This record gives sequence, structure tokens and C-alpha cells, in this order.
Amino acid sequence: MINLREQHGRGAFPDETPWYLKRKNQLLSVLPNASPVPLPPVLGDTVLYLDLSKWNWPMDFAVAYARGIRIVFIKVSQGAWVDSRFYQLVQAAIDAGMLVGFYHFIDPTQTSVSPEEAAEQAARLTKGVGHLSMWMDVEWRGNLDAQGLLNYLIRWHDAYKSIDDRMIEVYTRHSFFTTAVARSSFWHRNSIGLNSARYHLGLSSPWSDGYYRPADWQYTLDDFDDYHWQYLADGNGLGSYFGSSGAISIDLNLFRGTWNDLLIHYGLIDVPPIDPPENGECLWNFECVKRVRYRTQPITQPQYEYGFKDPGQTVEAKSVVIPNGYEVWLEFEEDEKTYYTALVHWGTKFYEKL
Repeated sequence: MINLREQHGRGAFPDETPWYLKRKNQLLSVLPNASPVPLPPVLGDTVLYLDLSKWNWPMDFAVAYARGIRIVFIKVSQGAWVDSRFYQLVQAAIDAGMLVGFYHFIDPTQTSVSPEEAAEQAARLTKGVGHLSMWMDVEWRGNLDAQGLLNYLIRWHDAYKSIDDRMIEVYTRHSFFTTAVARSSFWHRNSIGLNSARYHLGLSSPWSDGYYRPADWQYTLDDFDDYHWQYLADGNGLGSYFGSSGAISIDLNLFRGTWNDLLIHYGLIDVPPIDPPENGECLWNFECVKRVRYRTQPITQPQYEYGFKDPGQTVEAKSVVIPNGYEVWLEFEEDEKTYYTALVHWGTKFYEKL
């Protein structure tokens, strides 16, 4: 099978093929009076950004900046192959004032290179460069079974983190990931984020229609707080609009939250400090500002029972639990049972102190 994403870039087609024209006409037919950049009906704030590779070169970042883009994720490598425009894209993006993150295309078909070797090469290229996370781009399985691919990903992750300790996030299609990768708590235990690729302009989140729920992340179906969403790519015809003269189309991604939420998510500004609790005393009332789960343990493992707190609901905290440097949880009682709910999770604040 010919892989168009590898031949022509992620979100890039070299000419107006019949498939491309059909897809473009579909978009235009449902959005006749919209701006040139269609957006899904997501409630609340979002940040729009791009991901890029050699197929987008030449890339005029001044044009992208003028269109409101402040963030780009740039392909570093695929297996052992370094993207041929990696250096030019990174330098041009930084010169234009962009915040830069990276992605590595996981390629188990390159059997001559180990996941450790591929990861270490990528980490040496990114260490000390840019501001944002590294995506593990998980789209191929090669000849590996589900457990084998999970082991490959874990080995890649650990080798990369041994050199470059930036945040890791997974980019994938869940129609692929949930069958190709064995289930594991590894992602939760290592606070690994997610970018879901699902191209459906009518959705309010990547899985708001009930399909392709992220099995290893277990978030609600009607929001994607702390997640990214690649919602539009091949066939959108927006490459030149955002400054790419190398590709007809370009990958569009959303981060759910405000610009400050994004900066907090990546540790670029501090989460507001929380006063230490007084031992043995009932603490404060907190008001929920975003829909959030509560659980029987201060951890986002799916096996623990949970309910929801909606914006405006309050909890009277018994204590504040800080599992690590960027997670803060409230302990509270409800119906004579003890629960935990995230005050701060992955840099996003869910409650305000009353």
C-alpha cells in the first residue's frame, strides 16, 4: 500500500487529485460563509496551531504569525531518518517568534535501528531547543503485535527522556491505537499527554459523538481539557494561507484552553501557588471552574470509580494532596465516602478558592 502521508507529508498533497478536490468541495459546501479556516463547534477557548515537516518547506512563518499562529510542532525524525528540513524549520520558526515543539514518527519498520537509537538521536537534536513537548507520532506498527508495539514505545520513551527531559505527548488516531497498542497504565503513570487525530468538523471534541474514546486516557466524551486535537489535515487547501508554498494543505490542531492555560500546561508560567493546609482542620471551599472528575484515589487511573463536578459546584476540602510537582488534588467527603478531585492537573487549574 502506498502511504501518501510519507510520500507527500502529513497533510500535504502535491497536486489537486480527484480525492483532494472532492474533500475540498465537501468542506466548502458545509461552510459557504465561514472564514478561510473552519473550526469545529468547541465550547470555550482554544489555541490554534500547526505541525510541520519537510513537505511544508518553503514555509513563510511571517505569514503564519500574521494569521494568528504562535505555536508550531516540527518533525525531527522518523526512525533513524532526520527530517531534511528540520534545522531550517526550527530556526525560521524561532526567528519568527514562535513557540516550538517537536514530533518523532515512530517507525518499527526500520528494523536495523533500535527504539533506543532512534530516541537518542532525536533527543540529541531537541535537547535545549524550543519550548514545548515532544510528540511520539504513533501510526505504524510494522510487524509488531500489540504488546510488541507497546514495548517499543516504552523503550523509545525511556531512552528519549534519559537525554531530553521535556514533556512527552502521544499523537495518534485512536482507531489505530486502541487495536495496535496493548492497554497499559504506562501513559498515566508518566503523565503523558495526547493529541487525537480525528477529522470531523461537526464534533465538539475528538470523541463527542461517542466513537474512538481514548482507552488509555479515559477522559469525558464532551471535552478534551489538557488534550490536543488535530481536527483537519489532508485536503483542507490551507497550506498557502498559513505560509507554506511546499504543500497544498497543512495540519491544523487545537489546544483546549486559553493562551495562559497553554503556558501553564507547558510550564512556561507558574501555576498560582496554593497555601499549605493546616493539619487536622477542615480547609476551604473551592468552586469548580471547569468540568472535572472526582475519584476514589488522587490519580487518573480508569479503574477507580468517579463522578463529575460541573462549573459552579463547590467542594469543602479536608486536605490538599500534592502527588508531584504539577498535580494538586483536593480530598473531600460526599455521601459518607472520601473522594479526590484535581485542583490542578497537568498545569490546568480546575477550582478557585472561595
